[in-house]
Amino acid sequence: MQAIVVRYIGPSNSRGSRMKASAAGLPSITRGYDSELNVQMNARQAAQDLIQKLGWHPNTDAPNLYGPFWAMGELPNGDYVFVNHSAKPHMDMYSIDTRNY
Repeated sequence: MQAIVVRYIGPSNSRGSRMKASAAGLPSITRGYDSELNVQMNARQAAQDLIQKLGWHPNTDAPNLYGPFWAMGELPNGDYVFVNHSAKPHMDMYSIDTRNY
């Protein structure tokens, strides 16, 4: 099973704030922080972008895909984590449903 970890990266002298989504041993993505969204929605967007990039949705035969649902949680260090479920978890605005990808 894979988990997606999303980390907030603060602004630098040359770049604005960003969100970086990664999964163990696989390519990651970094996207700009959308100031019109809260941090959890920015994390969700970054996770969705990585899911799409890796093809982790029900319409593909991608490895490590156990189900179409992703639930979000927050780690003690402030990072966000998305874990995959085959059964529909309690859906809130931060959970991801990939059935329509």
